[in-house]
Amino acid sequence: MASRYRIVCSVAKARGAKGEIVCAPVDGLPFLLRPGITVHVVPPTLHGARVTEVESVRDGGSGQAVRLAGVDSLGASEELCGRYLLVDEADLPEDLLVHDPAAIVGIEVADAARGPLGTVSAVMRGPANDVWEVRGPYGELLVPVVDGFIVSVSPDRVVMELPRGIVPEGGEGVPR
Repeated sequence: MASRYRIVCSVAKARGAKGEIVCAPVDGLPFLLRPGITVHVVPPTLHGARVTEVESVRDGGSGQAVRLAGVDSLGASEELCGRYLLVDEADLPEDLLVHDPAAIVGIEVADAARGPLGTVSAVMRGPANDVWEVRGPYGELLVPVVDGFIVSVSPDRVVMELPRGIVPEGGEGVPR
């Protein structure tokens, strides 16, 4: 089966004389680079790194400071500015779906105790966590996306254990 690749970050700027770059995540994704992961530079540079490996990642204030194998000078890192880094989807976390606003819309959400809640109709980004707007038999629910609530993730369904108060228990909005 052919590999599928995903743009995970943009190269914002060069940092320092030893070839570090500052990267920023794209499309609402969390920062996904880690040491050892292979990245593809797009559009490719005429000279220099096209496919390389992440050597190190650290907080850089205005983004993550990333060191790539073979990028060892200011000139080499400047050549990467304005480009994107692609990663094989097989190298990304399995639960990436829950952190990807573009992919999660339309996915079914179920509660382990109550069953189907509906489908994600919108994603609201927050500083601590995202909130999904879920429309279904309970009407419109606002579901906080917290790792501790997530039981399982598949390409077409997310099962959660939601605390009391998020899903109506009686009266209006309860399916019959």
